[in-house]
Amino acid sequence: MRVQKRHDSDKERTLFSPRQAQVLLLKFSGKSQSDIARILGTSRANVCVLERRAFEKAEQAKNTLRVFSQFKRKSYARVVIKAGTDVRAASRKVFNTADRHGIKINLTSLGVFNFIEKSRNAKDGKLVKTTEVLITGDGFLQEADERAH
Repeated sequence: MRVQKRHDSDKERTLFSPRQAQVLLLKFSGKSQSDIARILGTSRANVCVLERRAFEKAEQAKNTLRVFSQFKRKSYARVVIKAGTDVRAASRKVFNTADRHGIKINLTSLGVFNFIEKSRNAKDGKLVKTTEVLITGDGFLQEADERAH
């Protein structure tokens, strides 16, 4: 089996060294450590070390993404919507603010409309009082004074 070497021109960069990537590719294609050692012209002990370090890096990357996700969830954008604002205009303002901050809202337009309408008891399609909406980094909406939606 021929193992393709990684080139500097590869667009996908990973935390794995080229050799670790080769070992993982062969491992996940069903090869044993002995087979991999023979294919790569190295010792089984070296393959074992490469594999272990690759898995450690994968675990570290997973933990990094988990922490990053927590940071992202805790970040937010604020939208202040004045009393008397039409609920449809308020919905557009929420989406526009999210777009400016690079956040994808996890609700449909109707979902945002309903959130705003219920949060401030809209009457005749207009907000009764000024409200502040927080858009979390992962796209959820919260009332600024409640922080629970």
